[in-house]
Amino acid sequence: MDVPRDEVDNRRARANRLYWSSEAGVNEIADELDLSKGALYALIDPRDAGLVCPKCGTEMQHANRTARERGLLRCPACGLEDEERVIREAARTGRPPKTVPRTSRPATSRPPTNEPPTTGATRSGVGDDSRAHPSMQLRLVGGALLGLAGVLLVARWTRR
Repeated sequence: MDVPRDEVDNRRARANRLYWSSEAGVNEIADELDLSKGALYALIDPRDAGLVCPKCGTEMQHANRTARERGLLRCPACGLEDEERVIREAARTGRPPKTVPRTSRPATSRPPTNEPPTTGATRSGVGDDSRAHPSMQLRLVGGALLGLAGVLLVARWTRR
């Protein structure tokens, strides 16, 4: 069933107004709008930060309330991400920040290699191309062995 475009636009506007202008938690807002948290986040638009990107001149944005509280800005055009104080300093001096644009790769991941990527658990909990930490591998193997031992015990117990 298709929802009329104006209803979607109204819901998006209300979601953004509640998200950016209130202290209500995400769960409260989602409940009020009868949405899941994921659907709410899909409606939220980044908020302009009132600063221009020193690299390309586009309006910098806060991706979400957490980024706003932490003073983290992102340029939607060139991808430059940095702290608000660094961007303000760059605007004041007329020189771009000395930082490089951040990528989606976590700072703790290893540099690329010629080896094929592996899948599995990562520290961030998001599947990416970094290898699973050795302690995580040990936990997975240990858990599998405990599960197997449990199955064998139940099978032996049911045979009696």
